[in-house]
Amino acid sequence: MNPSTRITVGYDKDKKPIGEGKAPESDMQLSRVSNTGKSVTHWVKLESKIPLLDLVPAIDAEYGAKVYRNGTGHVEGTNDQAPSHEFYIAPYATGGGWKKIMTHKHVDFKYLFPPFPNNEYKVDLR
Repeated sequence: MNPSTRITVGYDKDKKPIGEGKAPESDMQLSRVSNTGKSVTHWVKLESKIPLLDLVPAIDAEYGAKVYRNGTGHVEGTNDQAPSHEFYIAPYATGGGWKKIMTHKHVDFKYLFPPFPNNEYKVDLR
């Protein structure tokens, strides 16, 4: 796993930059890894504070995946409904390019707070 985060830029009401920050890659944890030679199973969990906002809950997302050598498999997970989330896979064994697993557009930052529900997804890879 190669975790990667990008710079978050904050803007004022006139759309002028007022600050920037970067969430640490260590906020993403890989666990429950199993490699049978025919498939790989793993679980990823993200719990990351918004770099410019100290008083809001962390952005949470997690997923589990089982992927076979031919690129088929199953992915399921949850994510806060803020901000937008994207999830892709690159099936290197089959020589294919990036495949979109899931995209979920930002709903509202109130979804970072309990009791607002997370987005849930289940995707069969074909």
